[in-house]
Amino acid sequence: MSKATLENKFKIGEVSKMYSIPQSTLRFYDKKGIFQPEFIDENSNYRYYTMEQLIMLDTIKFMRKIGFSVKDIQDYINNLTLEETQKLLQAKLTDLQTEMEAIQETATILEKKVALIQFAKQLREQNEVTYEFIPERTIHVVNTIPTMNPKTHYSLYVRELKNSIPLNNVDFFTGDIGIVTMKEDLRLKRSPQYKGIFYLCDQTTHQCEGETKLPAGLFACYPHHGSQDTMDHSYKKILSDLDKRNYDIIGDGVELTVIDKYATKDQSELITLIQIPIKNRIV
Repeated sequence: MSKATLENKFKIGEVSKMYSIPQSTLRFYDKKGIFQPEFIDENSNYRYYTMEQLIMLDTIKFMRKIGFSVKDIQDYINNLTLEETQKLLQAKLTDLQTEMEAIQETATILEKKVALIQFAKQLREQNEVTYEFIPERTIHVVNTIPTMNPKTHYSLYVRELKNSIPLNNVDFFTGDIGIVTMKEDLRLKRSPQYKGIFYLCDQTTHQCEGETKLPAGLFACYPHHGSQDTMDHSYKKILSDLDKRNYDIIGDGVELTVIDKYATKDQSELITLIQIPIKNRIV
């Protein structure tokens, strides 16, 4: 074959280098009928791509880059009309927009988690009871059973809580879960029994069906450092401070997990934020 005949024709290795596509991928495209050498040398039986074909290879690279499957590209080539091209690109655009929304939601959740850990680091230095107005919060709660202490059956309650939430994409991580404590025990200065375990719906952008509200109001707040086994000391500190300041307990308390054992192995880094709703005592 003359040089003139081979002008603007390329072997598979040359195309591979020009487009940074492995030869194995080009052979795969050939086998699938997506991109096949157009010219065959009768003497050597070498197969050559033509210059005109390379525009199609650019198109294939573009389509693969934005996520089209080989099957999608096959359909595109076999139904190459303006209408079908528009439909194919519009469908991919819709898919990408959905993916972007999901990525943005995940990024928002991660931002909250990073901020929560930063907040936890600040709580390390706090050893006094503080009094804060907390806005209304949305929770999904599962009531506890008196014969099943959440401290010893925590994993079972978490599984029940997850199964009860009508969202199949909710996965718990540190800062998502809290416990409701009984106001009667708090008023009597007893170690509080647990009334329910809840998921803090504010952690997701989806609406939680069957949700409950934690009322807004003034709360006595104290960060308990360490495991749940040593919570009594923290409650004694809070209740003593309430007496000194003439505050009455007006509702169930909350233990909000800030840092749990799934975020750190160091028990001294565990933090549970105790929050008890209060009002000024009428003397």
